[in-house]
Amino acid sequence: MRPIQVLRGALCTCREKMRGVYFSDQGQKRAFGNLMRFFAVMLVLTLIARGTAGATVPQVDAVYPVRGEILQQVTLEGTISAAGRTQVSCPAGLTVSALLVRAGEQVAAGQEIARFDPEEVSMALQRAQVQVRQLDAQAAGESAAVQQPDAGTVGSAQLVLDAAYQDLAAAQAALDGLTADPNADAAAVEAARQALDTATRAAQSAEYARNSALANYQQQQQQAELAARNSEAAAAGLALDRQQVQETIAQLSELQAAGCVLTAPVEGTLLSWNLTEGAASTAAACTIASGADGYVMEVTLDADAAKLASVGAHAQVRQGNVEGEAELTSLSSADTEGRVNALVRLPAEQAWKEGRATGVITLSRTQHELCVPASAVGQDNQGYFVYQLQQQETVLGQQTVLVRTTVAVEERGTDQVAVSGALSASSQVVTGSSKPLSNGDRVRVRT
Repeated sequence: MRPIQVLRGALCTCREKMRGVYFSDQGQKRAFGNLMRFFAVMLVLTLIARGTAGATVPQVDAVYPVRGEILQQVTLEGTISAAGRTQVSCPAGLTVSALLVRAGEQVAAGQEIARFDPEEVSMALQRAQVQVRQLDAQAAGESAAVQQPDAGTVGSAQLVLDAAYQDLAAAQAALDGLTADPNADAAAVEAARQALDTATRAAQSAEYARNSALANYQQQQQQAELAARNSEAAAAGLALDRQQVQETIAQLSELQAAGCVLTAPVEGTLLSWNLTEGAASTAAACTIASGADGYVMEVTLDADAAKLASVGAHAQVRQGNVEGEAELTSLSSADTEGRVNALVRLPAEQAWKEGRATGVITLSRTQHELCVPASAVGQDNQGYFVYQLQQQETVLGQQTVLVRTTVAVEERGTDQVAVSGALSASSQVVTGSSKPLSNGDRVRVRT
């Protein structure tokens, strides 16, 4: 109701009541009328003031603190790549006639990706087969080349030495017999001594011959063992060479059977070529990223995020129209600036592709008793604060008034803040306003 209408109603009411009032003279009547008009004007001014105040006070949004969960999240861009990598090989040394797929293109299993000259493939196959036969011949020669030493010379020398020891023992016994006989002829004793000397020299000579033969045999044996080891090593090298040539023969035979065309062994993205048209081929032809083993996204966390990150953290990944829940599966060591590379394993049922994507990684989840929207918490040189709403009686009636309340920020999340202080779950706090606010301001809560 407008103030003029209110005043008109009030005057009518006063007029009705005054009809039954008796005044002793006109002065009293005029005085009473002036008094009534004064109260009517005051009423109008009060109503106008209240209406003006209602139109000019700030309008605010308010909520009650709640028990909630603070999420520490980080939004990052990363690179999605297939978890599986397949190295495609081909025979080395062949001239590449044509590359049929460019790097970065999708290929199907069995798709032709490179072509070689059939005549050159046939000649390379023949050369490899000849090389196998040559290696087999060399291996047989190595086996026959090792000669074992003959121990017969040592045996013969030992027999001679044994006979010499017997002759020496007989000469010694003859001399001992003559020496023990007091009637022995002096000439016979002298002859026995000479015979013993001869036998001693013969035994010494035989022993030297035996030792020389034994030393020579041992030396020959060592040389034979060394030759055997060298021959064994050479044979192993030849066997390895033969295996490699056999693998080349298998590759060439497979390539020839396929019409001298190299095909993709798996479905995926051909990441890079190691071959060049018109140049000789290398053993590693190309790399194909296959999604058969799933996809991963690699992201880099800054130092602050790296401190909170842990294996198993939840992630939400979006790539174009594809979106899915994921999990952080590995963390690298921090670099000099504290940054960490993280791998996020993506769900296999989604149609991911190689390329850039966006991920939101939840680093931590913590329950708190009092949580308010981030917009409710202010900060100045006195610290953090919120504005509480209180109802107060004024000359204009009951009014909603702001009361600044100091709080402590326990944890700050993406859109919520955990606080503590002179607050409770029944404390209504301001989250937004149509005008700047200050302590003690009268406000109106938007509905």
